[in-house]
Amino acid sequence: MKINGETFKITLPTTAYEVTSHYPNHLLYESKSLNQFGLRAKPLDPHCQLRPKTLYFLLQLPTLYGVDRSLRRTCSDLHLSASDRLECLLLSRRSVSDLQTLRFDPQRSSIHDGAAKSVQVKFQLPRAEFERLMKECKNNVEVTKKIVDFCAKSRDNVYGRPRP
Repeated sequence: MKINGETFKITLPTTAYEVTSHYPNHLLYESKSLNQFGLRAKPLDPHCQLRPKTLYFLLQLPTLYGVDRSLRRTCSDLHLSASDRLECLLLSRRSVSDLQTLRFDPQRSSIHDGAAKSVQVKFQLPRAEFERLMKECKNNVEVTKKIVDFCAKSRDNVYGRPRP
């Protein structure tokens, strides 16, 4: 069976090579191996005998663009040591770490130019602390304020700065 649903029957005894010789750029797979391994399934060897009452799939190999092109290597006069290459690698991956240096300021983020803006923040709060805050507060607004204050205090403790 082909992947597009086209089926054909083969007279046995035959080998996988005889089937694939009529279809260039195709490989023959056993249906059980495709079910079990998916894309990692290995095709049948060309000398493998096909068994009766077994379903086989004939799949076309993907065309690879740029296979005919040779690798282009450039040689420069700049020779870097291993530590210099590591530093360049770390600098190239630094874009995400630069964003982490921005600090959250609860007084500035809640109101901007007189209009309230919503901000979504993800953090971990211990369950016991959350339950304590829920019991102490009367409504959701108080809970929100106390959670923001708790996060600001814990953030300042992590960075070693005392809260004013």
